[in-house]
Amino acid sequence: MNDEQLPEWVRKQKAANETKCLREEVDRQTAIAGSLRIQHEGPQIVGDLLRELLMQVEAARELGFSGGVTPKSEPDSDYVGQVNVILPGNYPRFTHTAIHYNNGDNEIRFLTLEGKAFKLLFMVHKDGVRLYRENSVTPMTSRDAAEWLVERMCASVSKRY
Repeated sequence: MNDEQLPEWVRKQKAANETKCLREEVDRQTAIAGSLRIQHEGPQIVGDLLRELLMQVEAARELGFSGGVTPKSEPDSDYVGQVNVILPGNYPRFTHTAIHYNNGDNEIRFLTLEGKAFKLLFMVHKDGVRLYRENSVTPMTSRDAAEWLVERMCASVSKRY
């Protein structure tokens, strides 16, 4: 039967099915494009994050903290570096957070001295690729993420003892 001979309801259903298939293909292509964009921009964002972490630790000196960022030293490792925060004194208090990332991953993994693990996820946002905390929908730039992490680390060191 050609389309003109089909009942109206069958033609509508066929059109709806074709539209659904096209939408699914668009969604699939959009996901592929997003994945490629994250893969391309991820290493730059991680580099930006390390620079921003260093600036945040430097700013924390104004509050009496010290510390730094130790960049990766092992080639072919997912270890990117470590951020350290120290509260000097007769009994200095400190913490560090190790940072892990593999090129092409859609997340940056963190492990604290205290044994807490968490991730920042890459997601394509209208303003470019952004970072998101797990269980959050608020996009963060590398600077936002660095502020959040160093503030959290300073608070952790301040609360001890």
